[in-house]
Amino acid sequence: MPLGSANLKEKLDKMAYFLFFGPPGSGKTLALRALATECNAMTLDLTPSNIAGRCTDKASIGKTLYMAFAVAKHFHPSIIFMDEID
Repeated sequence: MPLGSANLKEKLDKMAYFLFFGPPGSGKTLALRALATECNAMTLDLTPSNIAGRCTDKASIGKTLYMAFAVAKHFHPSIIFMDEID
C-alpha cells in the first residue's frame, strides 16, 4: 500500500508506536530505513554496539533511554532504532 494513500495515512495518525520483529535477514532494518526516508523522520540509533562505550552503568543507560524518548517526542516524527538487543 503506498505511503501517500488516505487509508494508510488515517491509520498511521492513530498509532504512535510500532514494533518490527522477526527472524534475522527478514528486512526489518531496510524497512525502517525506507520508512525514515519516506516520512523524513529523525532516526535515533540505540544499537548496543553504538552506545557500548558511553553507557557503563544502569543509571547512564536509563538516562540515555530517557533522553532518546524526550528528543523523539520533541522532534516529531522520530524513529528510535534498537538492533541486536537480545
